[in-house]
Amino acid sequence: MISWASSLPRKLVVAASLLALPVAIAASPAPANQSSCYKRLFSFGDSLIDTGNYIVHFSATPGPVVELPYGETFFGRPTGHWSDGRLIVDFIVERLGFPYWPAYLQAAAGKSLAEEFRYGVNFAVGSATALSQDFLRKKHLRVDLIPPYSLDVQIGLFKKVLAVLGSTDQGDV
Repeated sequence: MISWASSLPRKLVVAASLLALPVAIAASPAPANQSSCYKRLFSFGDSLIDTGNYIVHFSATPGPVVELPYGETFFGRPTGHWSDGRLIVDFIVERLGFPYWPAYLQAAAGKSLAEEFRYGVNFAVGSATALSQDFLRKKHLRVDLIPPYSLDVQIGLFKKVLAVLGSTDQGDV
């Protein structure tokens, strides 16, 4: 009999595969450099797809992600990506023909949200959790080093962006 703990790695691989499948399918129909099927792409998660939100949230002490080797093999400079080059979302954005879109917390000053996020936005934050900080506190777990951008918070930010984009798009989001 296989215990729950010993089957956990298999369950994680299956879950990761299931999560990656819709992204791979969604990215495949578009011709390079132009997306006729998709107007926007939104992403949620943690450091696996964070394109800079972590360094904004922890701007006083962002850690090693603002130093080389992070970003050096493609961008030639630290980018806030937890990688030495591009992340999977960067490849998907490229395939869809979109410019690299901003991390939500890095929205440019002076631009409207509708203009800034017209191709989508990345809500992922390194160290983010799927469960809320309140839930973790109730389980007597420390949350002082976890950014307050759990999945429910990212979804809340997404709803705000959709409201802005929908008001400029006649509901075609």
